[in-house]
Amino acid sequence: MHLKKNYFDLAKYSFLFLWLFIASCNNEKIEDTKTYFGGKIKNPREQFVYFFKDEKVIDSAKIENSRFLFELKSLENGLYTFKHGPEFQYLYLEPQDSLLLYLNTWNFDETINFSGKGSRKNNFLINLFLKQEEIEKLNHDTFHLDQYDFAARIDSITASLVMEYEKLVEAENEEPSEFFKKLAEVAIYYPGYAKMEYFPMKHRDQNENYDHPEVSDDFYSYRSKVDL
Repeated sequence: MHLKKNYFDLAKYSFLFLWLFIASCNNEKIEDTKTYFGGKIKNPREQFVYFFKDEKVIDSAKIENSRFLFELKSLENGLYTFKHGPEFQYLYLEPQDSLLLYLNTWNFDETINFSGKGSRKNNFLINLFLKQEEIEKLNHDTFHLDQYDFAARIDSITASLVMEYEKLVEAENEEPSEFFKKLAEVAIYYPGYAKMEYFPMKHRDQNENYDHPEVSDDFYSYRSKVDL
């Protein structure tokens, strides 16, 4: 993901402004418990950004000079959604985060980049999402493999994603919330589990053998870890 330097400068100085604002409030002994989410949208499709929780709009922000800002009170840590035009994307937010976004609507998902407090977790999740899309394309034609080679391919991909998560935890230098741990676990493991579930049918189709393929009992051992 390559962004021009001035966009990073914008995010840096915008976050600095928010940090100074919060710090000044603290100096005045006013506790600021708000969570901030804002940023820049290049080539906006409409005038507003919408903020969702559980598919319900809870706030909107007008875009002015390609920029927007939400000030969110009493926010609980969890998964949220922002929507602009026909596109939407998920966010993970915790109380008192100051999260800034940059994106270009001409290439929505691929240009999303976060800065500020809470950015590492969100960049991890968006990169995980993009990597899973890439893996999906690369592995579309691997269902012809036998069950052992296919399972080994899934295990290898999952191990690489686990390493990315461990790097995030090390960089954060603090224990993630239980909610984020669960969210990361689902994002890392469940796409692989889904591929394992439909392996027999895909394997049958790619090999043009329309007998139901046999798999060993331990092929589905992951099911003991999942509430189907």
